[in-house]
Amino acid sequence: MTRVVLVHGIAQQFKGSQTLLADWYPALCDGVTLAGGLGPGPDQVAMSFYGDMFRPAGHRGLGIPELDAGDVKEGLERELLLQWWETAARLDSQVPGPETAARMRTPDTVQRALNALSHSAFFAGLSERLMIYSLRQVRRYFTEPELRARIRDRFAAVVTESTEVIVAHSLGMSSPTRRCARTRTGPTSNSSPSAPRSRFRD
Repeated sequence: MTRVVLVHGIAQQFKGSQTLLADWYPALCDGVTLAGGLGPGPDQVAMSFYGDMFRPAGHRGLGIPELDAGDVKEGLERELLLQWWETAARLDSQVPGPETAARMRTPDTVQRALNALSHSAFFAGLSERLMIYSLRQVRRYFTEPELRARIRDRFAAVVTESTEVIVAHSLGMSSPTRRCARTRTGPTSNSSPSAPRSRFRD
């Protein structure tokens, strides 16, 4: 009986459902307990894992391709990177702003964005190529219908009639969680695993 479905975000292609559950489940229970509820049992929580779908078929290596600013594609990838930069600069005083970005050509603007984001608390410790690889995952999800359909099928297979809560992170919110939530009894949450909505007071 799956009461809670967890949906991960970008850059999880080298993990798996059980690996992610080992991190998310204790945080989920802590959040519910702190909210005054009774946390769900391990058999009531499932992870909708799709990270492996971003790995090339038949590819066994764990490395990320060598990517640099010149590999950021025009369109969605570049626009999203600049949005990350603008938002990070607004929220984090350690991130220099992109005020002059519009007057510079790619890859200069892109490189400046990557350099600036490396100073943000959110992207701290994330390599440049991993940031670019994450951008690529978002672009692929929204521009490759077959890939998107496979990810949604994976998600639909986890949700059951017993599902009450869906907790989704970043790209996971783009899976059909909201449409699914309207047909179930519980809400969809985009909160972090450590602060889920409490539905476990009974």
